[in-house]
This record gives sequence, structure tokens and C-alpha cells, in this order.
Amino acid sequence: MSETETVELTGGGLLRPVAVGDTAASKDCAVLVIPGGGYHWCYPGEMDVPARAFARAGYNAWVLEYTTQPLPLRDLPLRQIKEAIALLRANGVEKIAVCGFSAGAHLAASTAILNDDPVSIPDAVVLCYPVITGGEFAHKNCVQNLCGDDPALRARFSLEKQVKPGLPPFFIWQALTDEDVPYQNSLLLANALAANDVPFE
Repeated sequence: MSETETVELTGGGLLRPVAVGDTAASKDCAVLVIPGGGYHWCYPGEMDVPARAFARAGYNAWVLEYTTQPLPLRDLPLRQIKEAIALLRANGVEKIAVCGFSAGAHLAASTAILNDDPVSIPDAVVLCYPVITGGEFAHKNCVQNLCGDDPALRARFSLEKQVKPGLPPFFIWQALTDEDVPYQNSLLLANALAANDVPFE
């Protein structure tokens, strides 16, 4: 795998390089951008634009285009992001941050929270208006596309209930006026991180 090579992941997802940062540190530090789209598509506006911004800041920037069919997706996107992070580490990237938007932020957070494999756990997590819960404040279409009608899977992917000590640091941002993802998603996660002494802003 090279810095210009797109890699097909198990199940049909793509790990795609966007730009290499201008500093020497970029070879060791990468940001993996994960777009939103309600777990039924990958929104183009949340792929290359933020990835190029990270590259301008000196990071090696990649985009994960995870599989969005057939529904429900269940564990497939999570398996793909874990595979993507493991591939980057196997190719010499020492520090990896994941940056996800909406449903992609749910996937980014899942990679840190629902993961016991140290090779694929990110070093930092950036969440932009994240989907977090399958409960009262759920983004219902997103949760349905991921979990279907499986109550056990909905409970597992309600990430505020799965937080544990020892997770990597999180940065979370969201607008109170968000009409798609209720802002309570971010607050639920922040409260859970605080209760488990996980660093976050």
C-alpha cells in the first residue's frame, strides 16, 4: 500500500488517500476522515474537503468510504474501519486520529469504544455532530439502517452505554440548532466520558 493507492476493504469499502501533508511528521501521523450519510450513503461534502484541510495542517489524510448496502449494515462498517486503521499501522503510520461526521462520527466513536484490538484503536477521536444513541434522542433512520429491528444490536451501538476507562481522547462539536442529529447525542457521550475519566473537549 502506498500514499497514492486506493485499497478495497473486505465487504467492498474503500480506503482512499486524499493528500499527504507537507511536513516530515505526516508520514508518521494520519487522519482518517469518515463521512456521514445516515448509514445509507457516504456524503461527498464530508470526504475530500476536510481531508485536504488536515493535509494542509501537516497530516497524511485518508478517507474511508464504508459500505452502505445491503441494509441493515450491522457490524460491516465497524469491521471495515478497523481493517483500514490496521492497514495504515502496518504501513508505518504510528499515530492515527479518526474524524467522523454524523453517522461517520458514530463509526469513528465505535472504533474507539467497541474495540479491544490495540492495532485498530485510534489514538484520538474527532466527532462532528455525532450520532451516539439508539435511545430517546436517536437519529432514527441512521439507527435503523445500521441495526434494523435487532434490539440487542441497538443497545450495543448506543455508545453512551458502552464507554469505559482507558479510551483515547475525544474532541466533540455540535450545533444546538442541528435539525438532524439532536444535540443531546453529544451531551450523552460527554457525560459518559467524564464518568469514566476519559479526556475530552
